Amino acid sequence: MQQPRTVLAGLLAGATLAPCPVSQIFVPARSAANQVELNSRLNLLMRANFRSQTVLDATELPGPATLTSIALRYDGPSYGAAGGTFASFEVFLAPAATSPSASSAQFGLNHAGALTRVVNAINLNFAADQSVDPSAWGGSSGAFALPLSAPFSYAGSGLVVELRGIGNSNAGASAANCHFDAEVDPATGPIAGLVTYNGQGCQGAALQVSGQIAPGTSISCHGSGLGANALVINTLGLSRTAWNGLPLPLELSVIGAPGCYVHNDALIDLRAVADGSGNVSPHTPATQWPLPAVRSLAGSRLQFQFWAVSPTLQLRTSNNAETVIGSYTPLFRGYVTHIHHTDASAAVAALSVPVTPAMRFN
Repeated sequence: MQQPRTVLAGLLAGATLAPCPVSQIFVPARSAANQVELNSRLNLLMRANFRSQTVLDATELPGPATLTSIALRYDGPSYGAAGGTFASFEVFLAPAATSPSASSAQFGLNHAGALTRVVNAINLNFAADQSVDPSAWGGSSGAFALPLSAPFSYAGSGLVVELRGIGNSNAGASAANCHFDAEVDPATGPIAGLVTYNGQGCQGAALQVSGQIAPGTSISCHGSGLGANALVINTLGLSRTAWNGLPLPLELSVIGAPGCYVHNDALIDLRAVADGSGNVSPHTPATQWPLPAVRSLAGSRLQFQFWAVSPTLQLRTSNNAETVIGSYTPLFRGYVTHIHHTDASAAVAALSVPVTPAMRFN
């Protein structure tokens, strides 16, 4: 089986203009008026930990410019929330390596060169927002009006803005836990597909699929009961009725694995290693299948199954997951945000949305 390759297109073109100082740049531009809140909210302040990466093109962030600070804006009211504290709140910047439409749920593929950490706020206290009117930039206490540790030269060809939060004392699941003001590009981007589980696993092996299951996102395969430290082969096929002329499901007692079955035609695979409890975690590069933002993928059926081989060469196979890929409408605006809601150091996003938090750069 061959390993899939992700092809990165649209590399950042070389800048011909030198960065210059900037008074203010607003993303999106209409947030400059500061008279009405935008049409959405990004509820990252609700999360105990998160990683959020916004990819902007030059239509949304004109340049070149030298950036010295960033400010974010609440979307209130926060319905009685008392504010809270982040143990750590970081901001990273980098030139974009791709357009928002072609960007990936794999964070590392979206920026050219290394991310530059420009904000590292420890024990950042943030206030509540009781007002129904637009919030001040940075919030009432100015907690999210953050100077950069050093000026950042933006060439004007697209920018990645990454936010990471750790240890939010006010994490929760209601509107009382605060939100950032944001703008969504309506009726565009990925629309989620469906997953159906079929067949049976053996010796407790079980596969689950998560993610949006739509073009422009990724499908995450994860599972349990795979055997401690087992090699896990994450198979992708197109059929669950035939494999190389053999009918499926195919029982494997002939190779010493009675009760274990092959459920799909296993055209390609990814490899992972289960942990000491026999689990494979979701949203990691080893078991993540990126889907390009191609409209023609809508309605396609993909089949997924785990085969697991223990260090003692014991074979286990999981159930099968059949996915029906959702739809994709090309972005109208030049922004998209990739988010992992529970892990500030995740390599792969769990959600990709045509949305941008309201940002002001000085």
